[in-house]
Amino acid sequence: MGHAKLAPVVSPGKTLVGAIAGVISSIATVLVMCALPRFSDILPWIHELLPPLDVVSYTHQIALGTVLGVLCIVGDLVESYVKRVAGVKDSGAFFPGHGGCLDRMDSFLFVAPCLYFYSEFALPK
Repeated sequence: MGHAKLAPVVSPGKTLVGAIAGVISSIATVLVMCALPRFSDILPWIHELLPPLDVVSYTHQIALGTVLGVLCIVGDLVESYVKRVAGVKDSGAFFPGHGGCLDRMDSFLFVAPCLYFYSEFALPK
């Protein structure tokens, strides 16, 4: 399973285990971010940075983490597909060994709109 490729034609370096680990990491990140406002006595500035995430149910947190994790992978695969169709190895060399700016932003392009609509329409005001 550790060597099972996720999308070998589009992005041969991505594995199924890596994708699962990415989604689990995304869920963990959402759980931590939603727990931070509960520590406002230690971190009084936290409410200035985050919306009222402590009122989001665990079901919503896990669902959001799962959706965002999957969208990260989809964004990365779409960007890899676009590069493959264009015949480009990487989209720049600003970060040596890490590809270019598009390689840094590919997941964000899919996650940001989803997170915006979730925070705008699903979070309590």
